[in-house]
Amino acid sequence: MPKSEGKKKENVKWMINCDNPTPLSFYRFIKPTHRNRADEKYRNTLNSALECNPKNRKIQKKLTEMRKKFDDGEYKQDWEIWMQEKRATRVHRSIQETNENVHKKFNSLVESQSVIVKQAEDKGEIDDDQGEEHNEQRSQIDNGSDDIVVAGESAKKKSKTDEFFEDMRERNIYVLCEPFRKLSQMDAEDRFEMIAKNTVEIELPEDIKEYLHCLLNGDIKNALSEVEKPLDGDARPLMLWTREVCRHFLFYYYYGGLRINSDEKTWSNQTVYRILDLFSMFFGNLTSGIAFGEIVNEAHKDRVYNVNADQKQSNSRRGDKNDAVLYQDNNATIIYEQSFGPTGFDATHHMEDITKLARNGVDDLNYHFLQYEKSSITTAKKFKSVGIHGYKYFIAIYLTDLICMKTYRIYEIFKCKIPTSYTDRWFLAKIARIGVYLETHLTDRQFLKGKMGMEDAINDKGPNCVCNWMAIPDNTPEAKRAK
Repeated sequence: MPKSEGKKKENVKWMINCDNPTPLSFYRFIKPTHRNRADEKYRNTLNSALECNPKNRKIQKKLTEMRKKFDDGEYKQDWEIWMQEKRATRVHRSIQETNENVHKKFNSLVESQSVIVKQAEDKGEIDDDQGEEHNEQRSQIDNGSDDIVVAGESAKKKSKTDEFFEDMRERNIYVLCEPFRKLSQMDAEDRFEMIAKNTVEIELPEDIKEYLHCLLNGDIKNALSEVEKPLDGDARPLMLWTREVCRHFLFYYYYGGLRINSDEKTWSNQTVYRILDLFSMFFGNLTSGIAFGEIVNEAHKDRVYNVNADQKQSNSRRGDKNDAVLYQDNNATIIYEQSFGPTGFDATHHMEDITKLARNGVDDLNYHFLQYEKSSITTAKKFKSVGIHGYKYFIAIYLTDLICMKTYRIYEIFKCKIPTSYTDRWFLAKIARIGVYLETHLTDRQFLKGKMGMEDAINDKGPNCVCNWMAIPDNTPEAKRAK
């Protein structure tokens, strides 16, 4: 009998004998990896089980009711539950295998040491040289203890990543940024391509490329001379911004370079904050101000639409805080988080800031969607929240948007390295793209807000209105909720 036929019979036998053959129980039995194939196999197995026992009324009734419930969509959550169980099992097995290997090594060292010591004691021959060997063996055992500590720390890191990821999924947010992207892919294997498609790509304009090539194709004195030359009177803001960013870096190089060995917060202020400050200077029609240092995000004060369910009210009652915020129409449009500088970096802080940008990005979207709750889903799905993340020597730009009903995603569209010496000057070409991204997305936001406003005036509430696609839990504290 072919192996596949034997497997089918085994599945049918399980279906007949199982007291409650739900899809979740079936998933646990066959351990599938793809939802569509798993559902098809479940339905085929149900049908085969019904055909095998046409005269057994009890089995017929049980399986017929199960098929009806399955077709009516009563078990839609079973796949999500199975994937969560699968991930938890994988993490548990990884930790268990790591601990088992470390314990085997540790026990082997202890047993080896015990045999040596016992042999020496029986002979009464522990001299100075053997004493040194004994100390060396003891050192190896101690190193084994260190391995256990390292393994424990590794397990904690894995569980911390899963913890952050699970929190995002509970909020219906897919994080398509490292180190969460693979977890998102496993979580949505059968529809990950749909979730990850239509991401944004933007190229650097040719005139900006030519200007940078002319500016940086030489030594630093020539570059400083070039950057001081006046531009045309009708130079657009993006060109002015590019020139000022280059001027800022060139002067730092000329006078000794960035102080990368100093305090990381000083380093951050010298670089990313300055870039954003210059942006606000030349793009006044897109932004109406900028602020740094634990700044309240105006769009996140109202806890009724805030998705940060575990957010605690601060003593100052100032609401959620960000490292920096750019404003457009008094609403947050660009949120910035800094995960330390090159002299200090923590992976957990890095992950926390990514998830914070995701949560706050969703808040930003929901805030605007509530202002235009009758706007169409087609327009709303084009509306994006911009987040910027500074960490180590890098700057990354993230976008958060609505991808399907009550489901959001955040993904990285651009990452560049901050140059720390004149030999790294060509990294400035990538930093110039930051201006292109921000200008493009803020312009699009203005256009889309206007379009949503027009749709708001002509559409009635219905399945195609964005208000029916949002996930906005009421997170107002119990004591403050209206009775």
